[in-house]
Amino acid sequence: MRSTTPDKDLTESVAEDAEQEKEQDAGDVDLAKVRDAQIGTQEAAEAEAQAAADPNKPSTRAHPNVTWFQTKDNVKGKRQLIVMESWLNSSNAKKAPFWWGSETQLYQHNKKLSSKKVRPFCPADTDDRFWADARLKGASMTMVVNDGTGDSSLKKMETYIDKEHSSDECSKGAIGFGIGKPAAMPDMKFKNGKTTTHQTVYVDMRLKPGKNSWSHVSAATKYVQNNCNPQPAGTKCMGLGLNPARNWPASLGGPKSTDMLLLNANRNWRTPTHFSWDEYADKRPKALK
Repeated sequence: MRSTTPDKDLTESVAEDAEQEKEQDAGDVDLAKVRDAQIGTQEAAEAEAQAAADPNKPSTRAHPNVTWFQTKDNVKGKRQLIVMESWLNSSNAKKAPFWWGSETQLYQHNKKLSSKKVRPFCPADTDDRFWADARLKGASMTMVVNDGTGDSSLKKMETYIDKEHSSDECSKGAIGFGIGKPAAMPDMKFKNGKTTTHQTVYVDMRLKPGKNSWSHVSAATKYVQNNCNPQPAGTKCMGLGLNPARNWPASLGGPKSTDMLLLNANRNWRTPTHFSWDEYADKRPKALK
């Protein structure tokens, strides 16, 4: 199935027997420990050292190494954002730690608004003054996993529209989505020549238009701690704190490796736009210049 969500998280809590839920959570943690161990500290350290030396590499091999964005001004009266993420070859979402989820954002920028003041201390009409309404009220999202073959895993992935921007600066209006448990994505292991595709995620977001006909944009993807367990992941509880007992593992580069820049705001690109961050591009990804 393809999951479509109007103005709410894609996954909803399903009431189950409390003891059964505890047993499942315990099993998930044990499986996560096994999976993390299988990554191999030495192999991961070598990969991260290579990534540090080569800016064409993703932040870690848990991050997608190809991410593609497209915006359209008017699709049935809505703004449209399309994002496609792929984990190829040595990159694999199965390497994501159990207690961490991923979020991908297209940031809208309005240079006429303050970058020093933050919400909720912005003018009342701030969220209107972007290409798409930054409140994300009425936003919808359709997500397709592994070209549709992995859509049955959407509930386990715990996907959501990221609407929590209460401390963002006034000049920024974020549009994003999250995956509470990226490692729940099936591994396709699809081979095409020398390329192995492990996972793909296709996201189509429809948004209420803002009052501005365009906005400057930047983009990033990051891992945030999942503070929602044992409840399903959602915008109100993801990344709201750091539990030191569940730090981002050293085998994946440590805490400085969670964030990955995809498009630098200094490039001054604006909507409508179409761009990608691709590890295998012929030239160094322009986002990092």
